[in-house]
Amino acid sequence: MSNLKCYNCGSDVVIGENPHIGICTRCFAEVPVPKEDRSIMQAYSYANELLSERRFEEAREAFRDILIRAPQEAAACWGYAVSEYGIEFVQDPDTAEQIPTLHRLSREQFSKFHYVKQAIDYAPDYESEKFYREKSAQIDLIQSRSLQISGKEDPYDVFICYKKTEEGEKRTSDARIAADLYRELIRRGYKVFFAEETLGVGEEYEPRIFAALQSARVMLAIGSRQEYYNAVWVKNEWSRYAQLLRTEPGSGRLLIPVFYNLSHDAIPAVLREQPQYCDLSAADDPKQVLFGMISAHFSGENRDEVSDLQRQVRGKGTGAIRMETSADNYFTRGTVELVNGNFDVAESMFRQSLELQESPDAYLGLMMCAMKIPGPEALHQYADPIARQPMFKKALACASEQKQEELYKIAATCEENRKWRLKCAEEHEKCCADAVNAMKTVEKFSLQTPAHQKCAAALNFTERAEVTVSKLKKQSSFTKIFRIFLLLGNVFPAVSMVASELGEMAGIDTTIDWIAMPGTLSMVICYLVCCFIMLKEIPFLEEGFFALLIRVAVGYVSSMLIIQAMQSMKPKLTFLLIAVVAYALFYIFVDLRRKPAKVRAAKCRKQAAEVLASLASLDAALQSETLLQLRRVTEPYRQYYSAAYWQDLQNRFAADLKAMCEGSLAKLRDRLTVIADRKAGEK
Repeated sequence: MSNLKCYNCGSDVVIGENPHIGICTRCFAEVPVPKEDRSIMQAYSYANELLSERRFEEAREAFRDILIRAPQEAAACWGYAVSEYGIEFVQDPDTAEQIPTLHRLSREQFSKFHYVKQAIDYAPDYESEKFYREKSAQIDLIQSRSLQISGKEDPYDVFICYKKTEEGEKRTSDARIAADLYRELIRRGYKVFFAEETLGVGEEYEPRIFAALQSARVMLAIGSRQEYYNAVWVKNEWSRYAQLLRTEPGSGRLLIPVFYNLSHDAIPAVLREQPQYCDLSAADDPKQVLFGMISAHFSGENRDEVSDLQRQVRGKGTGAIRMETSADNYFTRGTVELVNGNFDVAESMFRQSLELQESPDAYLGLMMCAMKIPGPEALHQYADPIARQPMFKKALACASEQKQEELYKIAATCEENRKWRLKCAEEHEKCCADAVNAMKTVEKFSLQTPAHQKCAAALNFTERAEVTVSKLKKQSSFTKIFRIFLLLGNVFPAVSMVASELGEMAGIDTTIDWIAMPGTLSMVICYLVCCFIMLKEIPFLEEGFFALLIRVAVGYVSSMLIIQAMQSMKPKLTFLLIAVVAYALFYIFVDLRRKPAKVRAAKCRKQAAEVLASLASLDAALQSETLLQLRRVTEPYRQYYSAAYWQDLQNRFAADLKAMCEGSLAKLRDRLTVIADRKAGEK
């Protein structure tokens, strides 16, 4: 079977006890599994990858191709339905449950959708059928709630569809054009759906987007690049509106592609089919042409079906609306240059506007030029105080009461943004601290999860085994030194003395006692060395010059005393007997007592090998358990990050966690390997 991908996050899926329902190795979502057909499996995995990237249109077509080849494939039927409704499963940080989110809301109940029914009918076993029924019932509840929210929305006149940001949260030029059109449409009295202004932070987006798509009489699909038009959420909006045009002919809707730096042939095929379009780089005054299209469209509508537009926009035969004064003209040109980032040109325009007519908006424009703020919509996102700016004070001085309230709101928004930025900085530090604490759990394996508990048990065993082996090793070193002390320092000198006595009795010349001399010399050396080493165990004799002198002196004095005792002892055989008895007692009370310790060490080595083998399969489980805990502790901080930065942060956390897990397990394995391979105390 080829590698199966999760339709929620795109990671690998493993097959458990049920061969028809897999589990994602990353997000732990349940994923339907098709039949064991290699070609079907590859196509299904590809369709799931498209779905995980929220490319719902392409995913739907991929599932459709599978159903052409295998009409009764339940997993493909389910995938088609999920693509049609734009369903994304989001993990609840508290319960870890996968909660469905609808990105393509529809009035048709999900469980009654044709392909959902087919998925249930073609389910290969009871567990699969239960999965499809439970998930569809859950989606029905969320869909019902979303429709209730959307039903409370007021109708819109114009829906502006555009790509707001690109990689790195950089604002696109499309967003600036969209904001410019939004301001002008609002000024002309239209009710406009513009995501940046219409949608609030933290609210459910899809119900409001769905309501706006259903009610809007005009959609402006803005794009300067093909990839912007094909961006997931941009295409999700204009393709759904285009589908409404196809399924509801005569509904009075109008889809206008608004593009620049592109040819008409380069925009998506569906948009090329629209009867009206606006090329911003072609016409002399493209925006007025565009507003003329919108005005003409609403002029042909029934008066009761549109919002309360300004009279001059509503009047029949009204063409493009020109600016009434040169001051307004300079101000408009300054605003366009400001949005495009041409601050010097914009400043010149605003100053010429002020020479003709004093205006708080022109002063505000000068302030934005000085502060390099590209337009009013960017000013609302500015995160520093502006109330003390000289131009802001001048704007307040010449503003009406209503305009002053608006300016105060802008200043308050900037102050709130500043506080929010500081709040975000604090929360970012807390998030990183909590993340580090979560990752540090792998150092001691402190989570109450299966893999962590197994590793913690292995760590506890390792610490106990190291103590046991260390004690045996210490005993072995002391025993070895003391055995040398007894043999070379006592038994061998005693044997040499006895041999010397026997030589005298046999008439050998012992003027220079070549027989006793080696024994005596070995005794002196052995006493010096052994006392020097053994006295080191006494703390205050461990190091230092005087400690060295004391240890050498003790060895020398003790050897001299023993030599004196041996020379005065008659017969010498008595000393030999004492030395042999001392060595025998040493063997009985030391060597025999060490045997149980050797048995314990051997048992530790055997257990270490078994524990080492049990750790072989814990890498992935340890990482996934800790990653789940990491996401739980960091999820509350998600609101303080942009979407792209949050994803990047999670990826960096995951990479650091992987390294920490591998490092902790490697250290544990190394310690166990040392215990398992060591011949502790047997050398």
